[in-house]
Amino acid sequence: MSRKSSGLSLIETAAAAVVMIPVMIACVMAVQEVSEAYQIKQGLAQGARQAARDLAVAYSQSNMVENDRSLQDSMVYSKIKIPRIVTDKSQFDNATFDTSATPPTVTVNVHYKSDGTTGLPAFPSFDPLNLGANFDLNAAATYSLE
Repeated sequence: MSRKSSGLSLIETAAAAVVMIPVMIACVMAVQEVSEAYQIKQGLAQGARQAARDLAVAYSQSNMVENDRSLQDSMVYSKIKIPRIVTDKSQFDNATFDTSATPPTVTVNVHYKSDGTTGLPAFPSFDPLNLGANFDLNAAATYSLE
């Protein structure tokens, strides 16, 4: 092998590294963001399930909870905390009670708001193209009334 060909190999390797390293970094960051989105979605689902279940129990104690948001807040929403995911009662929409269904149900929606009002970290955490405003992470759960 001549010195000339070994020099070309070194240049080709460096050129490949210049192209491949940024692609690999972008892939790692994309996997991280997808993992974070999945974790947030699972936390939201857990919070929605817990809220729907707790509202069903509260409804069995007093059906006034159906039309009173402040009662929903004090009895259920303000007690649900999932670190870095559900931190504030304002993340929950008004519960939807369907007492005409068989069996009667309650549905709860919860949203991930990283707008600075709830103290949640921004998602996506690395957002050079400012695409975060287009992400709407939420979950819903329905539970039978007791």
